[in-house]
Amino acid sequence: MACDCGKRVPKPCQDLAATDIVFVGTVLRIDSTVSEEDGSTHFGDTVYRFRIDEKISGTTGSAIGIYARLDKEGCGFDFSQGGQYVVFPAKGRDGRLYTTVYSETRSIEFAQALLIQLRAMRENRPLPSVYGILRNAEQPLGSPLVRFPGEPLANTRIQLRSEDRVLESKTDSNGVYAFQDVPAGEYQMTAELPAGLELAHAFLDEPLEALKLPTGACFEYDVSAQATGRIQGSVLGPDGKALVFADLDLFPAEKYLDGEFRWSEFQDQKKHAGFFEFNRVKPGDYILVFNDLDRISPDTPYPRFYYPGVRELTHAEKIHMEPGQQFLGADIRVYGGHPPGTSQ
Repeated sequence: MACDCGKRVPKPCQDLAATDIVFVGTVLRIDSTVSEEDGSTHFGDTVYRFRIDEKISGTTGSAIGIYARLDKEGCGFDFSQGGQYVVFPAKGRDGRLYTTVYSETRSIEFAQALLIQLRAMRENRPLPSVYGILRNAEQPLGSPLVRFPGEPLANTRIQLRSEDRVLESKTDSNGVYAFQDVPAGEYQMTAELPAGLELAHAFLDEPLEALKLPTGACFEYDVSAQATGRIQGSVLGPDGKALVFADLDLFPAEKYLDGEFRWSEFQDQKKHAGFFEFNRVKPGDYILVFNDLDRISPDTPYPRFYYPGVRELTHAEKIHMEPGQQFLGADIRVYGGHPPGTSQ
């Protein structure tokens, strides 16, 4: 079972309770093994010693220890020494303060919008109805061609549109936006973005769905501006028919020999029968490769080929992508090897 926190949905505002502990802190020390009072050793717990940089709720001192239990699902929060975080710990059955990835705990880099809400709650000021960070990610998560999270998009107009109203906000220097006093209803978010970019989820390669906001909502909604470019094609055998299965890799042209920036997709019956597709490709020059590892197997019976169907890198054609370009004829023809149904 993997750690799955599920998709966030808008809910009504809830104030911080008197017993809630929330703070901004810096990790000063990490103790990987914790000794209990009886002298025995409790494996599996890590204690992070924090300096409290800003008190939000429930803390009185200047330092605190937070525990994180690493489990087989990988849901324990992994802090880095010297890192600064907004921390939402909860008291465990043993009386210790624990935090996991299920909580709102996060690096300060991802907390700029949340901090606005937390400070407003602490000071009893009005809370935003919808707030978040807009980043210029340009590529979906899971693609190593981009260093997520990308740069915040400052001074960008964002709108919430319903059938009878249009509400507008503008991101600040940290890419943070906020909408105050949004009436209950269904809204679509839009933004004034450069050509070749569109709004998408910050953590999912999916289009933005309509926001169904309840009365008194306080909803955090991080979004990203991702590229609309697309490369599509087929790996074709000697008979001109699409292979049942093919593995493809896309590399920035200048990074191919490094072998570090690999974006993998497949042509198969489960995902795309008869073709492959790379979505949200940002502008640049790319090398497209079939069977980059050059290993022949029953699933991959042909050797390495570069677009448009050459064996040598020096003869490969670079695919040049402009903002928003749809490159739909990236076919690679293969030959040689051991065609399906023949002995190796």
